[in-house]
Amino acid sequence: MQRKRLDSWKSIAEYLQRSTRTAQRWHAAHGLPIHHLPGEKGAAFAYADEIDAWLPTVSRLQANQSATSGTSAAAISRANLLLATANQLWQIRSERNIHSISKLYREAIDEDPANVDAFIGLANTLIFACIHGMLAGAVGYPRAQEALHRISGAEPLNLDARCCAAWLDLVWKRKWERARAAFEHVLLEEPRNTSALFGKAMLCIAEGRLVEALDLSWEAWGLNTLVEPLSAMLCWIPYLEGKYHKALQQISDVRVSGAYGATYAAIEALALIQTDSLRPHLERFEALTYDYPNDRTLDGVLGYVYAKSGDGERAHTTIQQLRSDPKNTAYAAALVWIGLNRHEEALHSLKACYASGSRWSFGFRADPMLKPLTRNAQFAALLERAGPRRANPASGNGG
Repeated sequence: MQRKRLDSWKSIAEYLQRSTRTAQRWHAAHGLPIHHLPGEKGAAFAYADEIDAWLPTVSRLQANQSATSGTSAAAISRANLLLATANQLWQIRSERNIHSISKLYREAIDEDPANVDAFIGLANTLIFACIHGMLAGAVGYPRAQEALHRISGAEPLNLDARCCAAWLDLVWKRKWERARAAFEHVLLEEPRNTSALFGKAMLCIAEGRLVEALDLSWEAWGLNTLVEPLSAMLCWIPYLEGKYHKALQQISDVRVSGAYGATYAAIEALALIQTDSLRPHLERFEALTYDYPNDRTLDGVLGYVYAKSGDGERAHTTIQQLRSDPKNTAYAAALVWIGLNRHEEALHSLKACYASGSRWSFGFRADPMLKPLTRNAQFAALLERAGPRRANPASGNGG
């Protein structure tokens, strides 16, 4: 009789009726029988009969977990249901649903404080919220680090935990080479890991290697076309390359496909600034700010337009409003200061943007909005810190 073979992590997880993350964790920590095809990045596969023979192992582990942690079997079951829902939503994460996902992971932890996957999921959502300016980095990144510390002694080989830690090294600690090594390790074990591909793309943007960043982003997007941050990367990178009309067309295309969000709006506004005189687009800028009232980058764009249009009073009012917001507003403030030709204040804001771990800080090397600062020695010094330096970077900048 021919053995049933499961030819991907997805099919293995479906057979187990668990998430891919859980299947990988069980393999790394508890010996779930997995094989790999020959080659450095051989794909994972498993045999159904071997999994069936192994399954009593995980049943014993869960029983021991319940006994040693003092958590009831019913609570563990509730935690697993919450975790499954959160994991499904994470696969289609967006700016709008991230708070719901975070709440589900937190509730799973409350039910079962020994749930490793819930801690990893919570850390990932906190990092997402910080990168996209919905949570102050000074608040979110330490909380994400604490979530990982809670499981640090449990399963040292967990790929998801390593990838999450790599993101913290990338956006918060700025340990560039350690992040790169971790992402590459994850991809060696799991070549289709979208989080690691996305992380490598962000590293390339920080270096100014925009062609490579775009290739990695397309690869990640192709693995999960419904993740909004991946679609947004396909719009942001052309903007950074100086291909503004291409960026605007890409935004139009993804919106037709049902995508939405403040990041698209911000990239659209930034690209429009570069394509034409400002006054014809003022109404559009104001409409975008109205549509996404909680996005501070759009406020910064509007303040920049006010400044360049000679309305200094409204530009300064925008600065005051940004100062009253505890979230990541530094990049927005820098835009307004640049519009006002106040470069020292703009540099101060950009340093704060870098320290906060904002996604915009990864684009400093190529961002056309920062061109007025090019000859400033302090800005040059900031660029030395704002991304790893590689020999002969292929910037891919174009008109």
